[in-house]
Amino acid sequence: MSREQREAYGEGALIVPNLRALGVGAPAGLQLIDRVAVLFYVALATIGLVSAYDAHLVRVYSSFILDIERNPICAILIRCDPEHLTYFVVAKATGTILVLIALTMLFAWRRRLALPVVTGVTVFQLGLLVYLNTAT
Repeated sequence: MSREQREAYGEGALIVPNLRALGVGAPAGLQLIDRVAVLFYVALATIGLVSAYDAHLVRVYSSFILDIERNPICAILIRCDPEHLTYFVVAKATGTILVLIALTMLFAWRRRLALPVVTGVTVFQLGLLVYLNTAT
């Protein structure tokens, strides 16, 4: 990558030949792939999917979720509506959405700071996924 391309697109960018330029039916040129952005959005998707899986397990085990919930704040929310778990599920979804929005904003404003933060949250979520599937 030339110095001009690095300055224009950033250090994390990878320039690859556009497959359409090789005869697949579009104008010739180069396609820009921002590897850092791809990894960031994969991490966001991982965070969201693990959170959705956790919410699914709450519904599956709703009859005895209060017995197995380890977080005291979550236990309070469950006691507020033990039949439908409305407060608990809404709080979990709202928290996840706020985290995803905050991470996206951080990535837009402070990319170098966002990467270790999103990595930490993703590792934590993957640890949660392991715990959810192996805890007895």
